[in-house]
Amino acid sequence: MKGRHSSFSLLAITAAATFSNASGVVGKTAPVAWQDDQDAEGISLIQSGSTQKGVTGSAKRKHAASSYRKTLLESCSSHCIPAVFVVGTGRSGSTTLMHMLNLIPGYDIKGENNGMWGSLYELAQARMKKKKEKNAGLAGTFSRGSSSSDDHPEPNLSDLTCALQLRVLGEINPDPFARVTGFKEIRWNFDTGLDDLDMLMKVFPCSKAVLNFRDDGDAQEESMSKTRGVFDSLDGVGTQKATQALREFYERRKLQNRTFQMPLEKFSVGKFNELLQFLGEDLRCRFVDVLHDNDGAGYTYRTSHGGSAEEAITCF
Repeated sequence: MKGRHSSFSLLAITAAATFSNASGVVGKTAPVAWQDDQDAEGISLIQSGSTQKGVTGSAKRKHAASSYRKTLLESCSSHCIPAVFVVGTGRSGSTTLMHMLNLIPGYDIKGENNGMWGSLYELAQARMKKKKEKNAGLAGTFSRGSSSSDDHPEPNLSDLTCALQLRVLGEINPDPFARVTGFKEIRWNFDTGLDDLDMLMKVFPCSKAVLNFRDDGDAQEESMSKTRGVFDSLDGVGTQKATQALREFYERRKLQNRTFQMPLEKFSVGKFNELLQFLGEDLRCRFVDVLHDNDGAGYTYRTSHGGSAEEAITCF
């Protein structure tokens, strides 16, 4: 695959999937980059100590830990994990969207995960706030240990970014044969301009975001009112403000070709095939129908004509 398609689909994939038939059944693939043996090797190295001559005791273990840290960081920076994040606003079709994406061979987009990314983002922000407070006026206060300037070093942002990426992958635990992973979520910092989504896309620099909302805010509110308790976390923001935040985020990011707007009212075969093109998958597959996951009777997971989910896509 060449040209515009290589920028997302194949740029960071260590081995491409092969497909057994036109219906999109995934065949034999090689494991993706985040499923390797470096972690076990690194732990063994730290436990046993470095084999470097002339280095013993704690110095040996320090050298081993430093080497392992370098190996992990190089692994993070060299394998740009392809990911798709579905950013919904609740009762906006995000479940249908997730299932449609998962029909693409090699995609493993997870569902909501109890606000996992929000928790990690809050932790990262809290730690940075503490560090700024320390640097602002607490540097001269008592601390245990030596008086070396190394006692309170500046954070290593590359290490922290790598750690966040590995934590997310560990939390969602993608299929070892997936080409593309990610998750969908409806709980975001809409009231602060989606700063959490911005950080997530920096942690996964080869990711793309599908921004999902409803143009008809009144219908969305009515749908939410029927399941009050599930969507209470959005009450403080409101669906209209959440939708506006998504649109503004799109405007800031559209020149980077990393965001795609997918309002519920535009769900159609044509629009989903535009999404395939955005993801660089249109030379591989095309949609021929749309799933109706919440078509009046819960999550039916059927096509608009009552067929099975697999009938909604044709792959070559």
